Amino acid sequence: MNRLLVGLLGLAFLLPAALSRAQSAAPRDLSPRLETFGVGLGLNVTQTPFASPPAQVGIYVLRTRDTSPYDEVGFRLSLFARWQLGASRYFVQPELALTSSRGHGYFIEYYKPGDAYPNQEPFGHPLRRLDLVGLGGVRTSQRTYLMLGPGVAYNRRDRAVPVDPTRPVTELFNRLSRSVESWQLLGQVGVGYQAGRVDLQVRYEQNLTPFTKTLQYQGNSYGYRQALRQGLFSVAYQLHRPPASE
Repeated sequence: MNRLLVGLLGLAFLLPAALSRAQSAAPRDLSPRLETFGVGLGLNVTQTPFASPPAQVGIYVLRTRDTSPYDEVGFRLSLFARWQLGASRYFVQPELALTSSRGHGYFIEYYKPGDAYPNQEPFGHPLRRLDLVGLGGVRTSQRTYLMLGPGVAYNRRDRAVPVDPTRPVTELFNRLSRSVESWQLLGQVGVGYQAGRVDLQVRYEQNLTPFTKTLQYQGNSYGYRQALRQGLFSVAYQLHRPPASE
């Protein structure tokens, strides 16, 4: 994951130079022309590291630092369209995607009356969201391209469950689920390889606004800030291609 981060962030610095080079050779006519549209399927490797986790919430201890933020693997389904800008190597590619994964798992520790040893309950935020991403890119060869752009994500929160009197930690679960931000801004950078109607893409995604910020529990507010970053590996199939491109 760290190697992917370094590599793809490096592309973010190379992209402006590539765009500048393309611009010098590009004609002035940059009117958009639909190049293709299609569907994508991929894997996303997710991390939601904590910036400021609370150690104690009421009677509960959140053991966020006792477990490693292992990468969680999920999936991503997308619809996309790509417009070429005139006869240049520039293009724009909006996407609508459904993402599913899981955040950093940890244990919630607490004592019940009469317990000699603490109880432990596992918890991890599910990631289920709808993404709208606007990518801009430049072709570096007939088959390869670079892309970069912002996006907005709508995170679906878990529904509250009835609090079980024999398992009061369910109240904390409900509050943790409500701590997820409904809307997030994000950025993506990546590379692609095109072979006929098939595109292979690798991207890095980083949140621009946090996944969670605060936790409200029993009238108290706790700092509960989590970032979100992902490696995206996808295969896209072009449902439409201009006749000259077949």
